[in-house]
Amino acid sequence: MPSLADIYSTIDSYKRKLGDVVGNPIGSLQQAYGNANDKARDFNDLTYQASQEKGYGPKNQELARQLAEAYSPAGMTVWHGSPFKFKAFDPIKIGTGEGAQAFGHGLYVAENPKVAKQYAKNVKDMDSIQSYNLRLKQLSKKMDEDSVYPGAYRQFKSDLGKKAAEEYDAVMEMRDQKATDPGNMYKIDLPDEHINKMLDWDKTLINQPKKVQEAIKDIPHEQTGFTYGDIIDSIKAAPHLNNPDDYPWAHPTGQEIYKNLGQSMMVGNKAKGQVEASKALSDLGIPGIKYLDEQSRDAGEGTRNFVIFPGHEDKLNIQDMNGNPLQ
Repeated sequence: MPSLADIYSTIDSYKRKLGDVVGNPIGSLQQAYGNANDKARDFNDLTYQASQEKGYGPKNQELARQLAEAYSPAGMTVWHGSPFKFKAFDPIKIGTGEGAQAFGHGLYVAENPKVAKQYAKNVKDMDSIQSYNLRLKQLSKKMDEDSVYPGAYRQFKSDLGKKAAEEYDAVMEMRDQKATDPGNMYKIDLPDEHINKMLDWDKTLINQPKKVQEAIKDIPHEQTGFTYGDIIDSIKAAPHLNNPDDYPWAHPTGQEIYKNLGQSMMVGNKAKGQVEASKALSDLGIPGIKYLDEQSRDAGEGTRNFVIFPGHEDKLNIQDMNGNPLQ
């Protein structure tokens, strides 16, 4: 049975959608029409692939997930785990969490709440627990230096060792308390129209959303010198090029597109390259990256994570924190 917070979140999402339609009916219908075309194309491809599959395999599972999502016009519910409490996302905080940023520079959210919970735990462990451990190591050294003789337990020459021991006990208690802190879970509404504009980390150029293909068409491909638009046109004109094994240069993945763009802007600094790549794509109207999470990557289908580029954090509509609607 849904909680009261879930009901409120759903109502708020529908109200927001209705407000968009009332405020800009023509624009909303045009946007919905464009999204429907993209979804219909992808849905037809997936339906065919699922029909070729034996049993309830990954394609059929993905088809079932998309059918379920079709009944939710408010967009996708995603999750963010954090040791911190806030009411809105701040792009300045990017990179201060778990720090890996392995799938691009931006704010990370997850379709699977378990992924977000694990992220919160990892960030908490790294940011807080390691700080406590460092302080415990420093205090332990002070206690050893003030010991009556090596190996003496709590037998000190002066108050210096006694104070260090008292602080050691206090820090140990705080660390143990922090280790059991589950962090904070944020439930977020990510509208479909933004998901449909995201670079897909796992898909090849020709299988990227049409909005992405159009946005990056003038970016040069690093190996050939052709633009991505040239490559797409070449595949359409010469169908034999639509073979990734024989013509890998014609089928860069979203990951390769992003990394090549970052390398061209790196200036000797990989992190700087990611920042610039995200900014470049953001300026072209691409709000972020979507990719299969760790539990889904082997199957090639399933739940996804999303990276929202700086400047698009307003696309993340926080519904509640820890099951409680934001005030």
